[in-house]
Amino acid sequence: YRLNSISILGKWRKKRAEVEQFHFFLQLFNRINFSDHDLKIIVSPKKNLLYDFDIKYLMLMLNKKYILILVLLFQGAVFSQSVYVPLEFQAAYEDGTRSLDGKPGADYWQNHSDYKISVKLDPVTGMLTGSASIIYYNSSPDTLDKLVLRLYPNIYKRDAMRDFPFKSDDGQNGMILTSISAGKKNYDPKTDTSLENTGTNLVIKNITINPGKQTTINVSWEFKIPRENGIRMGQYDTTVFFIAYWYPQIAVYDDIDGWDMTEYTGNAEFYNDFNNYEVKISVPNNYCVWAAGELQNPEELFIPRILSKYAEANTSFKTINIISEQDNSSGTPVFNTTAETNTWHFTAKGIPDFTFGTAANYLWDGRLSDAGGKKVFVSAAYKPASIAFYEVCDIAAKTVEFASKDLPGIMFPYPKITVFDGKGGMESPMMVNM
Repeated sequence: YRLNSISILGKWRKKRAEVEQFHFFLQLFNRINFSDHDLKIIVSPKKNLLYDFDIKYLMLMLNKKYILILVLLFQGAVFSQSVYVPLEFQAAYEDGTRSLDGKPGADYWQNHSDYKISVKLDPVTGMLTGSASIIYYNSSPDTLDKLVLRLYPNIYKRDAMRDFPFKSDDGQNGMILTSISAGKKNYDPKTDTSLENTGTNLVIKNITINPGKQTTINVSWEFKIPRENGIRMGQYDTTVFFIAYWYPQIAVYDDIDGWDMTEYTGNAEFYNDFNNYEVKISVPNNYCVWAAGELQNPEELFIPRILSKYAEANTSFKTINIISEQDNSSGTPVFNTTAETNTWHFTAKGIPDFTFGTAANYLWDGRLSDAGGKKVFVSAAYKPASIAFYEVCDIAAKTVEFASKDLPGIMFPYPKITVFDGKGGMESPMMVNM
């Protein structure tokens, strides 16, 4: 058989499927035009089935705007048995927050937060120091009597529960809170019994947030960025950092489980609300910052030559070398040097997390990508020695365009994307660490 929109290279053999189940499999494809290639069906004495697909191609035709997903289900019992629905989901269906067709129910809700964060990174000591004002909105019908904050860096503490051993002791103490308040109440992070540390979660007890109301959390903290044991983030050499899982983050409160109390142990990634962020990042004046969200103050940061190239990259469908090797080696600063540090100001709306990368003497390429009626700013930040990165900006732009127009044909949801030359395999809104 030849599949109309997808062809497969090579042979595929599968045993132990009964003939009637295979007939069901064929019915799955009753809308596809099969022709040209042979399908051989051989029934063994034990009524098992051996079938051979000799199909010649493995290319998705670029003019198609859909994927054909082949699902082979050869256990007939799967189709005859009813599906068990957990009790918490049954309750959600009854409450109208969920529906059996997978769509949100008529009474579905989500909570969210507005984060205003100021953070300072010291590359010499590897210390990150921050403060945040967080407005948490309770859109649920429930009166909340506690808040749960995720303190992700606590995974680096010597006695932390982890999914794998660390290579060495990085001298980590986790996230150290220096002050915290919720509503009108201030807490002593070291002694207050209303604060309960469970590992990477901090429970703030004895508060009240009524349905439809909001509260403000103010918190200050610090932690040392890991060098040897960073999980999807860390310090990669003396001047290169990728920062993720770095701020006190309010956990999800949902209609199924209430507060998500899952501890961060290394393998699992985030389950977050969709939040708004205003983040100010202070670094030495020879460092560049790439982050989730859109840069608000380029005029304060770049010298005129770099600012001109940055503006050009934001209007060009060809790659512009915003910061080139020649710029870095010219002896002329590429950033504002009136102070020892520069503060980079970013904003983002409706995203589940915020990450950033920073480095000295990195190269930076940028251009636009056509995401099907929407312009997306695509950039790549990398070491001069990373030869494979010299084409990454173009590759990323073409990927955004292809994914938006062809496969899966859904417009890229964000205004920008940066591929950062680090390591750890971290993907987050508008940032890729690779």
